[in-house]
Parts: sequence; structure tokens; C-alpha cells
Amino acid sequence: TGLLQEKTEERGFLTEEKERLLLEAYLFQKYGYYGQEKENAALDYQVEYLIAGKNSDTENLKAVVHRLLLFREAANAVYLYGDSAKRAEISAMAASVAAVALAPYLQPLLETSILFAWAYIESIQDVKLLLEGGKVPLIKSASDWQTGLSSILNFSPGSVDKATSRGLNYRQYLSMFLLTKKENELLFSMMDVMEMDIRKTDYNENFRMDGCVSGFRIAAEFEDRDSGKCSFLRAYYY
Repeated sequence: TGLLQEKTEERGFLTEEKERLLLEAYLFQKYGYYGQEKENAALDYQVEYLIAGKNSDTENLKAVVHRLLLFREAANAVYLYGDSAKRAEISAMAASVAAVALAPYLQPLLETSILFAWAYIESIQDVKLLLEGGKVPLIKSASDWQTGLSSILNFSPGSVDKATSRGLNYRQYLSMFLLTKKENELLFSMMDVMEMDIRKTDYNENFRMDGCVSGFRIAAEFEDRDSGKCSFLRAYYY
């Protein structure tokens, strides 16, 4: 019995996963996003709206970019903690600053601050690369790293290398963020976008999806010699 229940739950989980994948495939086929905007739509960045739920394209894109920055900063900080060569650079800079300030006890705090500052600068380059159509790995290697330690002192976003084929592109990062949305919330947000687009068509300026009623009614009547007439009425609405 326990094995049967486990198999049933496993099949149910796989079914839910397949349905979610199909939903996302439909979503990216029908909905626009940065770099793949949908023509004649109420919003240019519809997928970003599903994630952020703001009232304008600008606000939705800003919210998604902010989320990308936070995500990339955390990932880049994890990488820096594990890269001994870059940690040595950070330690040397922190020691120099602490010596100038005549406060050697500040070196550990300075190292942490410099590490996160470097991770943030690298994250800005990551987001710039994603918005320009490039790819960024979830966790980087030394060859993927783009900025030098000196960039935290005098940083200006420079050119990015889009030649790499390793990592995830902007659409795939959006897909990751969509996974954090509950399915019901996602479906209601998708209906919001549908409403906005339908309202742009002729004579549908006040269209509301919750004002739509769909259904059908069946009426039938039967008669035979023995039992006489029999009739029924059935109505189905959804």
C-alpha cells in the first residue's frame, strides 16, 4: 500500500511539473518581454508584469532588473568566497586601506565590504550583458569573470563580451523568477494581460474577464407507448 501511494504521488508530481512546463511554453510564445516585445499590446514587457505586477512597463522592468541584480550579487559573492586568488587581492586591498587608516583591526570588516562591492559591480555587468542578449552562468568560473578589483574605485559600465555560449540568457532568468510564483497567482496575472489586450480591440474598451459567462443548456423530450412522455433540462456553466 505504501509503495502504491508513493508511486501515485510521484505520478501526480510529474503531471503537475509537465503542466507547469506547458504553461510556461505557452506563456513565452504568446507574451512579450524585454527584447521580444509583442506588437499592438497594452504592455511591452508582459512577462515582467507577471513577475512584478506593476502598473507600467518602466516599473516592471525596473523591478525585474533589481531582482536580477540581487540574484547575481549573491551568486557572485559565493564565487568570490571560493576563489583564493581573488580573495588574496581583496585581502591586500583591505590591508592597505586599514594601514592608511591606522586601524588594522578593521581589516576583516573591510575585506567583507570590498568583496560585496566587487560582487555588486560584477552584477551590474551581468545584467547589462543579459539585457544585450548575452548569457551569464549561475555560478561563474575565473574565465567568466568580467571586472577587475580596481573597478570598485572607478567604475563605469563598459562593453560586455557576448561571445560566450555558457550560462542562461535573459528569458531563462525570467523563467526562474516565474517558478517562484504560485500557479493561481500566475494565472490571474495572465488573465490581467489578456484583458488589457482585448480592451485595445474595437468595441471592447470596458471588457472584463470576470464579466464573461460561458455555458450551454440542453432540453430534451422523449415519448414511448408505455411510459408516456419524459423530458429533462440540463444547464452547464463555467
